[in-house]
Amino acid sequence: MTYIIALKAGFKVDDAYTIAYASQYTDDNDTTYEILGDEAPYKNYISQTMDITKPKEELLRIHPYFHFFPGSKREIVNNSYPRKDGKLHLLNTIPNNVHVRRLFTKSLKSTDLYRIGIATHTYADTFCHQNFVGFKESFNDMEGLLEKIIPSVGHADAKHQPDIPGLVWFDKRHVSSHVEVRNKDRILEAAGNIFQFYCDYCTKQRDIDRNRQKLISELGEAIGEISEEDQREEERKKNYRDILKSITERRF
Repeated sequence: MTYIIALKAGFKVDDAYTIAYASQYTDDNDTTYEILGDEAPYKNYISQTMDITKPKEELLRIHPYFHFFPGSKREIVNNSYPRKDGKLHLLNTIPNNVHVRRLFTKSLKSTDLYRIGIATHTYADTFCHQNFVGFKESFNDMEGLLEKIIPSVGHADAKHQPDIPGLVWFDKRHVSSHVEVRNKDRILEAAGNIFQFYCDYCTKQRDIDRNRQKLISELGEAIGEISEEDQREEERKKNYRDILKSITERRF
């Protein structure tokens, strides 16, 4: 989807691919490498970890920065979903929050495609990962026997449910009016906003509002019907490829 959004916003094919690759690699960059040379060795900085037993300090350097970007104190007080236990958390992830908008804007102004891709990932995750905290914290606890065993880091208790585009799931930490979660709505809002950011700061595309609505409509059709069980991943991927094919055919 990031590749589609970047192309639709007017980025060149190679640049759009770099942005999309950097965005996805934020999730895949979980291995530390050391490159030896004549001078001090180079070590890469990871942006994901599959080891949830790492010390809290190490998780704080990864999960909140790249996947669970906290909102401001005011946003957390005003925009956090109301919970059955009445809890708030000062590192709660709030969609489109003031801090992540500032981060995203700075990356776009830098014109560094890799920074833009990483910031795109972080920004999108504020929608999918909203109401979770990016380290081991009881605030993330969900009901269930298995959930009591799983360390409550980020949305580990919810497994992959927050990230599946066509899924409807139920977050029972919240009061009844906020229990149902419709991922498609969140993802389409994020996609529209990302398109707007790309156009405003990088490509200066005309007729942004109309093109934004068209993009949201196309992605909505590609995601398709929503349900409590996700069985449409391959169909979604095919639909994304069809959109990409139509874009490249128009360009070339």
